[in-house]
Amino acid sequence: MNEFDFNDFNDFNDFGGSGFDSGDLGSMDYSSNYGLGSGLPELFAGFGLLGLVVGIIVGLVVLVLTIYLLSRYFRKMGYSPWLSLLLLLNIVPILGPLVMLVLYIYFAVVEWPVEKELKKFKGGGESKMEEKKSE
Repeated sequence: MNEFDFNDFNDFNDFGGSGFDSGDLGSMDYSSNYGLGSGLPELFAGFGLLGLVVGIIVGLVVLVLTIYLLSRYFRKMGYSPWLSLLLLLNIVPILGPLVMLVLYIYFAVVEWPVEKELKKFKGGGESKMEEKKSE
């Protein structure tokens, strides 16, 4: 009688299969880095130097436009339009966003110069709507 060898089930190479050996577990290569840390050179590899130059020009145009619009907002609020240059502080990693956060909080809680002038113009008293309600 033929004896059957159960170890034959671990390797199917004789039958054209791919075979499986428990020793193969963990032998896969995970050395490729596909994460966010791959860097800018790989990002612009398909675009070449022209893509890099166009990206820098578009970024500068957006920056100048943003500074211009912020200067208009500051002027309408009654502040110096030069405050819009504080946006350039965002280049500094920790200091820039911290300064911008403090400015946002400051402008939210402080009475703007244009509001002070409006109160002075109205005489500092109640508005006409509030006077009609009290009558």
